[in-house]
Amino acid sequence: MDTNAEIRKEAESGFTVDLSALVAQALQEKREKASEKYAHVEQTPEGERLTWNATPEQVARINAGEREALDKFYFDNLQRLTYCAYRFMRNNAYVKAVASYEDLLQQVYFDLRTGAVKLRPYDRAISSAVFHSFRFAPVGGYDEVYIYKVKESGQCQRVAN
Repeated sequence: MDTNAEIRKEAESGFTVDLSALVAQALQEKREKASEKYAHVEQTPEGERLTWNATPEQVARINAGEREALDKFYFDNLQRLTYCAYRFMRNNAYVKAVASYEDLLQQVYFDLRTGAVKLRPYDRAISSAVFHSFRFAPVGGYDEVYIYKVKESGQCQRVAN
């Protein structure tokens, strides 16, 4: 009983907590973790170029799962992504039967958001990741084997350009 009384007495005597200091410390730790996460930012390799509206730092933030960086990349490059989607549909006629270009664009966003596709800071790698994502859009992001079964079954008809 004496221990409970002592604990109660200590609790009643009160102690002060500097809430603003705790919040400042938590924010500082968060900044330190973020700086560690982005400390190794892959730069554009020599001989490659980056013409997408993105920076190597933004690509690293997208790969780390930061939604603000992804939204900025997606909407800054929406016209280019749309052109890529139209080109993919033109070159892969089977897609027209099962998906629209909006489906392709949504699949790219979803894959980048979930980390299913990782970007690297140069054009060839970003384009490759985008077109890789497009291949899975007609089947909702499932295994690519299904695409060939649909093509072979005749459910997709050839569409003349």
